[in-house]
Amino acid sequence: GINRPVGFVFNEFFDVSGIRLKHVFEVVDTDKDGKVSYDELRTGLLKHTGMRIESDKSFDTLVRMLDTDRSGDISFTEFEEGMRFLKMQLLFQPVGVVGNLEPGVQAVSNLVSQFEGSQEKVPIHVVDYDSFTVEKKTLVTEQQIKEFMFSKDQTCDTWYNCRWIDVCGCDSNALSLRRLAVKYSLHPLSLEDALEVNHRAKVDSYENHHFFVIPIVECSVQQVKSVEAYEKSHCYEKFVSLSDRVSYYCSWRFCRGGRRRILTQNVARKYHQECRPTLQVETHNVFLFSLFTPDAHSYNTLITFRQEDNDIYKLVWSGIMKELEKSYSKLRQYDAQYLSYLFVDKIVDHLSLVVRSV
Repeated sequence: GINRPVGFVFNEFFDVSGIRLKHVFEVVDTDKDGKVSYDELRTGLLKHTGMRIESDKSFDTLVRMLDTDRSGDISFTEFEEGMRFLKMQLLFQPVGVVGNLEPGVQAVSNLVSQFEGSQEKVPIHVVDYDSFTVEKKTLVTEQQIKEFMFSKDQTCDTWYNCRWIDVCGCDSNALSLRRLAVKYSLHPLSLEDALEVNHRAKVDSYENHHFFVIPIVECSVQQVKSVEAYEKSHCYEKFVSLSDRVSYYCSWRFCRGGRRRILTQNVARKYHQECRPTLQVETHNVFLFSLFTPDAHSYNTLITFRQEDNDIYKLVWSGIMKELEKSYSKLRQYDAQYLSYLFVDKIVDHLSLVVRSV
């Protein structure tokens, strides 16, 4: 019931979830008949999506794409699918399928340009599995990624029970996460959290997915010299006052061992002040999107996103892959919720190893 501004659908972080697009649809539907006429669509596109249709031919092309049942108007289902399709197209090319875009969506174009000019493109790993089969594929080229983003996950030919999508979130691949956000209607708040470098652990629930931020803790002890090595690398006199040096010098030939002992005590005290071992703690976040699919009535898709790739991630990921390779594994029998649980379990197991090492 809140009369809030719609904003541009094609903005970088605009929410393309069903609830948000339903709100846009109701605003565009000015006569409130539950359908959007062609005139309402043309006016609403400029006002609420930032898309300017310059010719009737371009508009007719758009209408033929949206009005799939040729009814002469646009239903909410057609509008929802069409907006996601157009936004996905924008994330693959700076200029939309039809018409021109207003300056309000220029950030998306810049994002695509940065991605296109990047030398390093991190692949997207996709693992589909059921109780009998595991199929792995890696999306490397832009064409492979585009085909995947525009494909439908649940069709009559879908054989898998669960899909795991793994994205390594280097700078060049942040665009892939944004594309996945459009494909799977991820909430913009969860997307912003995933792109943040240092974020606290949290769990959020949205319309069609759960979002987890899980830290992986890594501890290391800084290596230092031994007391003997430290003693050899420093002059004894720098740890002894002038008066001490005079008294020690006078008694040197009578109490060489005592002088050595006192000097060693000073070295040891200075050593513990300057070079005592330090414990370094680092956290590396893992972001999980557990997606609910209404058609399948289950959570059958999990997206994992990490902002870097290192040995800690590889340790956890290899443990998951070993479970998938077992034909008798419970992981192969359940949906993405169990896969999410297994990720948490592996991370907690790693934490116990860290605690014991400390």
